[in-house]
Amino acid sequence: MRIRRANREDLESIVSLWKVMMRFHMDLDSVYNMKTNAEELFRDYALANIMDQDKRVFVCCAEDEVIGYVFAMIDDLPPVYLDSKIGEVYSMCVAEKFRGKGAGRKLLSECEAWFIDNGINRAECVVSIKNLLSQAFWEGNGYMSYNKRCFKRL
Repeated sequence: MRIRRANREDLESIVSLWKVMMRFHMDLDSVYNMKTNAEELFRDYALANIMDQDKRVFVCCAEDEVIGYVFAMIDDLPPVYLDSKIGEVYSMCVAEKFRGKGAGRKLLSECEAWFIDNGINRAECVVSIKNLLSQAFWEGNGYMSYNKRCFKRL
């Protein structure tokens, strides 16, 4: 398995993985229900992230097949905090048959190396409270909860 920066040619593989991940999340909770044109919107979103020099999209490849991806960015917090800039991992997926084989860990390590290279010493992610598999992955990689995000439909 090797990690590299994503390019345009990876777009359909990323979209395919994302669709599987989102079906899984929609089964967990209706908060993840999507618009009818969500695939098209995500394709545009993913391409914009791939092309954005201030963000990173990495893919994990086994042979020539994209088996996972991760989106990362550097974000600003209010200047009152010691860590006023943070690395944020905001979407990650590994194909089911490759889970538990180190692909996610390699993708995460690439993000963290990019953060460190940019002077960032704190990384964050958002994990569904109903996705126990993802929670175990993040906690197993040293991430810990410090907030709970809440919502209310109006």
